[in-house]
Amino acid sequence: MDALLPPEIEVQTHRVMTFNPDRNEELCRQSLDLLEERRHMAELRNQKYKRRICLAFDQKVKARAFHEGEWVLRRADVLKGLGKLDQAWEGPFRVVGILPGGAYQLANTQGEVLKRPWNIQHLKRFYA
Repeated sequence: MDALLPPEIEVQTHRVMTFNPDRNEELCRQSLDLLEERRHMAELRNQKYKRRICLAFDQKVKARAFHEGEWVLRRADVLKGLGKLDQAWEGPFRVVGILPGGAYQLANTQGEVLKRPWNIQHLKRFYA
């Protein structure tokens, strides 16, 4: 006989009285069998959530495009060591060519074409 503490001798809880080791083992096996199904359902919910988020984001995105001859400003080059109070945009520049992938060939006000193309994310429309 095992040594029991006085409270365990006097009062047994409902949980202790109704515990069945065989039934407990059966329930543990069932929960392990259902584990893969629960993981699969969680993955489906996660994919559904990601699709909803993607659709909500795509609804807010506004497509931007420039046409040849339009005037734009370009983001100031970070490599120049700009300070906090320096201008963030340079220009104006004229769009002289459109390249695939959202890149634009620019020319300055004197008509000299810049060395490299600029991506649309670094450009904004110049209103004059």
